[in-house]
Amino acid sequence: MPILQYVKPIISALPRLTPTQVVNTRTGELLSWDEFKEESLASLLEWVHEETSRLYSEDREGVHEAARGLKFNSAEHARQAGFVADHMSLPRGIKAKSRLSRLVGYQLMSETAAYERNLNPLKQPHAFSRTINLGAVDHQMAHLERNENLLILTWKCWLAEYELTFLIPHYAQSRNVTKWSLPLVSSRGFIFTMQESPTQTQGNKTAGVDLGRVEPFTLAILSHGGLLEAEYRARPQVRATNAKRERILQEVTLTRAKASAYTSLGLDEAHLREQVRLKRNKASRIASALSGQIAADIVTKITRHDVSILHIENLKWAAGAKYGSKWTHGATGEKIEHSAARAGVRVKRVSARNTSQMCHACRAPITHQTATRTVRCSDCKSLLDRDVNAAMNIAKNQGAYVPLAGISGNAVGVNPGVPAIRSSVLVVTSDIGRPYGLPSLQ
Repeated sequence: MPILQYVKPIISALPRLTPTQVVNTRTGELLSWDEFKEESLASLLEWVHEETSRLYSEDREGVHEAARGLKFNSAEHARQAGFVADHMSLPRGIKAKSRLSRLVGYQLMSETAAYERNLNPLKQPHAFSRTINLGAVDHQMAHLERNENLLILTWKCWLAEYELTFLIPHYAQSRNVTKWSLPLVSSRGFIFTMQESPTQTQGNKTAGVDLGRVEPFTLAILSHGGLLEAEYRARPQVRATNAKRERILQEVTLTRAKASAYTSLGLDEAHLREQVRLKRNKASRIASALSGQIAADIVTKITRHDVSILHIENLKWAAGAKYGSKWTHGATGEKIEHSAARAGVRVKRVSARNTSQMCHACRAPITHQTATRTVRCSDCKSLLDRDVNAAMNIAKNQGAYVPLAGISGNAVGVNPGVPAIRSSVLVVTSDIGRPYGLPSLQ
């Protein structure tokens, strides 16, 4: 019977957009984006920034104390704490003067609260950005509506009221968006957030993912009876990104060792330390891109098989100074959760303990053969690919399935009643010559 599950709404942001059309609603004049910035937006951003900085400089301790107690709407919290912008001194022609105080209050409290949450002892002095969040105001100043593939923002901005039209990106047009939020505005554009309600998956299959450094991931998909239906590896693009990151991390290690040698010889190593910093930053950017690629690749593959539950290892502990530069599994897991939820697949984090140390079929201890990346079961004598075996153990976690008896030592997952994806091929070889078990499709 199909599994029906509740999938919580997803809140995500679009990339920064600029309006395709700006119209002055009073005169009907059509403006370009640059003309609109010069006429109204730049002045509004500058005034909000100056007022926020003024309130902060007048009572820094009071602002930080109020921000530490922030529990509800930032603009209302600022008003109740007594931090109110002097909007009455503005020229008479300015639109929605009383609402401008809410923009100032929101920025004052929200950015100070974010600064308080940053525990880095070396953080820079507090400064405010030149942005405004229209979510802090009411519909009298700004309101948003959707018309097919367009977002239309009506906004009383500084000297006039404008109607701004934005084209929704193609990838977001087909999503089941239940709510659009007013944007975060800067001189570079508008950032909209959307709330999605994904279509619920009605399958009865389970999948498990084993993340690694040499092999970015191994995915095992089990049928309702707990038999291996398919297994996958990362596509070539993901492997190339992973290899690039590993190469940069090796360069970081070598450069750091060279810098230490310079220090011991009394030579100036500052340029080498700077190289290490730049390479680490580059590796971090590549790691972020790699996490996104892995998540997208996994979700693409599990949706082919109507998977309803995806098990991933609970590796949130693999972070911080000890693991952060080399292990990105915690961040990758979060991106997998987000992408899978959008596809209507429920994600469960399971313990990684012993998943690489026991046979998926009989739960007996296994011995590793490092040269071939295979494992042999000490009980049923099966020869298994170690990553596939770990992924199957993850998929079967928490006693969801009874261990299968009687599986022979042939290719992993060749079981009666499970159709092969390529019936003419049961055992294939990877690009480095090791057994995969069932065929791995990209």
